[in-house]
Amino acid sequence: MYYYKKTSEEIKTIAIDFSQFLVSSNIVSYLVTITDQLGNDVTSSVLFSSSQNGSQILVALQGGTTGDIYIVTLIVRTDLNNVYEEDITLLVAQYDILGDAKSALRISVLDTSYDEEIYDLINACKIELTDLGITFTITDPLIKRTLITYCKAYFGYDNDNAQGFINSYEKLKIYLMNSSTYNMGENNC
Repeated sequence: MYYYKKTSEEIKTIAIDFSQFLVSSNIVSYLVTITDQLGNDVTSSVLFSSSQNGSQILVALQGGTTGDIYIVTLIVRTDLNNVYEEDITLLVAQYDILGDAKSALRISVLDTSYDEEIYDLINACKIELTDLGITFTITDPLIKRTLITYCKAYFGYDNDNAQGFINSYEKLKIYLMNSSTYNMGENNC
């Protein structure tokens, strides 16, 4: 059983590898079904696309409401008429940048000892961007990169690369301030 998490806005692609089962056979067909917590088939509304890449089946999932749980069932049939099934549990969750920031800082998502410091850095950056008149959503890729760069610049005490990250953050901030996409305030040049 595999467990995955996604936001309602994101399209999540999951690759399930069946090579462990395919000793001397090949996948000839596969079927993807998706059910909600009540057992209702929601495949047509949640499945964005699916494809096969050798021994892997790629499943792209979309939509959902925060808190929804889906069971994705993947059944493959081989040229030797063997049938294998994998179930995937998908939780639609609210996006939290903490996990992305911890990954960028090379900290395990299971290690919570630095969470408060990282949240403080994220919030400090958000306040600075807001004070500059930059409007944003936390899931925007450029905003995520800006917040993570800020964290990489200011996290910890012994950071040999801090100045490089500070310079990168300053350049991102200047771009955002000068962009009509992100800056609706008076600071727009």
